[in-house]
Amino acid sequence: MPGEQKIDVARCDFLKLMAGGGIAASAPLLTRPVRATDNATYDVVIVGAGMAGLYAAKTLLQRGYRVRVLEASARHGGRIYSRTLGNTRIEMGAEEHYLARDNPIYDAVVSEYGQDVYTRAYVGEQLITVDGNKTCWEETGSCEQDADIRNFWKYQSFYGNRGKNKDFSVTMADVVAERYGVGPDHRAYHLYEHAIANSIYGASLNRIGAASLAQQDWNWTLSSDIRVVAPANLGYSDILDSIWWQGVLPHVDYERPVESVDFSGEHVVVTDATGARTRTHKVIVTASIGVLQSETIAFNPALPAATVEAYRGIGMGRGMKVALRFPQPFWESRMAYLITDGPVSSAWAPSHYKTGTDDHILMCYPMGGDAQALTDSARKAGGGAAGDAKIVRALLTDLDRIFDGKASPAIVDAHVQDWTADPYVRGSYSFPRLETYRSAALNLRRQLGKPVADRVFFAGEGSNPSNPACVPGALQEGLRAADTVHRLLGGVSNPPTRT
Repeated sequence: MPGEQKIDVARCDFLKLMAGGGIAASAPLLTRPVRATDNATYDVVIVGAGMAGLYAAKTLLQRGYRVRVLEASARHGGRIYSRTLGNTRIEMGAEEHYLARDNPIYDAVVSEYGQDVYTRAYVGEQLITVDGNKTCWEETGSCEQDADIRNFWKYQSFYGNRGKNKDFSVTMADVVAERYGVGPDHRAYHLYEHAIANSIYGASLNRIGAASLAQQDWNWTLSSDIRVVAPANLGYSDILDSIWWQGVLPHVDYERPVESVDFSGEHVVVTDATGARTRTHKVIVTASIGVLQSETIAFNPALPAATVEAYRGIGMGRGMKVALRFPQPFWESRMAYLITDGPVSSAWAPSHYKTGTDDHILMCYPMGGDAQALTDSARKAGGGAAGDAKIVRALLTDLDRIFDGKASPAIVDAHVQDWTADPYVRGSYSFPRLETYRSAALNLRRQLGKPVADRVFFAGEGSNPSNPACVPGALQEGLRAADTVHRLLGGVSNPPTRT
C-alpha cells in the first residue's frame, strides 16, 4: 500500500518520519473506478457499496433485475475493512461475528471455510486502569476491593433493563450520576464511559438515552455469543468477497459520490459527482446515519418531515481503530481486554486469537469524546500522515503510562482508521439518543426504513430497529429494502428508456 514501510520509532524523529509516510496512513485499497456513463438506466440504483447496499444488490441481481451500485469511495465494504499489519490480517472496522441465530453470515461462512475458521475473542481477563497508572485484574486481582469498581459492575446488569429504565428524558450520564454519584470528574467515570458507552455503543454517556438504549437491547434478536476470524491470513473482507460479493462487484461503480436524487419526474434520476445522471425506477440509499445527517445528498422533492426527523434523531458515534504492532508483547498474555482512563479508551490483542502469526498487535479503540478529541488533534496537525502520527503518539503515551514506558520505544508500525474523519462514513456506528426509541413499535429507526413515495428506500444498520450497529443488522436491512422493491416491481426487469 502506498506510503507503508517498517519503522523504528525509537531511533527516528517520530513526526518527521510520519510526515514522510512511515506509519501506514488510512488510505483505502484502491480499485479502478468504472467510467461514468451519462443517462445509463437500471431497474434499481443503490447508493453505497457497504453491507446493506451489496446485500440488496446481491438479492435483486439473483431475481433478475438490472442493478447498479454507486459507491463514493475507491473500495467496497463500508465499515468492514480488513488490512494487513506485519503478516496478519486485522479488522479496522467490524470485527465480531455472531452465531447462526437470525444471522445470514454464519452458515455461509462455515459452509465455505469450516468451523475452524472461527474462534472466541477476548479470552482471558480484563485489565482495569484507574487513578492514572493504577491497575487491577478483574478476576484474579484486587478490583473487587474498590467500591467504585463494584458499583460499575452493578451498573452493567442495570443499564439494559427495560423495566428499570423507563424515563426517556434522561441520558446514561444522568443515571450514573444519580445512582452512584459519578460525574465526568469522578475517578471511575471512565469505566462507564469507556467500557460501556464507548466500547459497546460507540458513543458517550451524555449522548445515549437510557430508556432508548434499554428498549433497543430488548429488541435484539441476534446471538449474544460472538466469534472472530482465526487464520492470520484471512480477514472479514476476504471472507465476504469470497462467499458473496464476487458476482456483485462487476455491478459496482467506484468513486461516484451521489450528490442528488430527483424523484419528481417519471423516473428517478441519480446524479453523482462525476456529473453522470443515472435513471432508474427505484433507488435504495444505504449511506450511513452520519452521511444522512450531513445532508450532502440533495433530494427533490424534499424528503418527508418524518424521514428527516428519523435520521436526525438517531445518534452517530465518533470512533476510530488504531492497530499498533510491536516486536514483543509488553502486556501479560492473560490480558483479554484493557480499559484505560486515557485516550486509548479500550484495547485488545487480536494477535492473541489469530492463528499462524508471530506478530504482536494491540488494537486501540478510542470512541466517543476521546475519539473526537483525537480527530480534532489530527486535523490541527494537518491530517494525513502527520495527523495519524499525532493520534498514534497520544495512544503510545497512554500505554507508556500504564506499562512503565514500554510502548513508545518498541513500536514497529501502525494503522489508523478514523471513521469520524471519513467523509463517506462520518462516524463509527449508530446509537440511540434520548427518544430514538419511544416503544417497541414507535421508534425512529423503523420510521427511517419507511419507503418515500414507493421510490426512495433507506437501508443500513442505522435503520434496523432490532439489530442496529452490526453487520447482520445491515444485511437484514439490505434484504428488507430489496424485498420491498421486488414486491413493487413485480419481478419484471424493465429499466427506463434511455433518452
